[in-house]
Amino acid sequence: MPKLILVKHSEPAVDLELPPSKWILSDRAKHRAALLADYLALRGIGALHSIDGDRRGADQTVAFIAHGTVISTFVAELLDTDPVPIWESLGLPGLIEIEWPRPSKILMQLNFE
Repeated sequence: MPKLILVKHSEPAVDLELPPSKWILSDRAKHRAALLADYLALRGIGALHSIDGDRRGADQTVAFIAHGTVISTFVAELLDTDPVPIWESLGLPGLIEIEWPRPSKILMQLNFE
């Protein structure tokens, strides 16, 4: 069965002189993102999208990258549960894997720290 992996972005290097859209990853975040990339490479991802990406890949495991609030709200709505504990447990970066298109539970939750 295809799976949906929801990935929370890694932490930025905050630069108050720039708008958030111009922030880059901190050195620690780059290391953590590399751990996440290694993990995803082993999962057989058929497609990787940002929240604005296209939506192909319905018959394969797909990963989306989004903010933790979006991920926790989406998963909570699907599973009819409280989003706050999901949000609190997501690291920077972190991921949640669910079955798709009919999720019944969180299959895996990992943080890369």
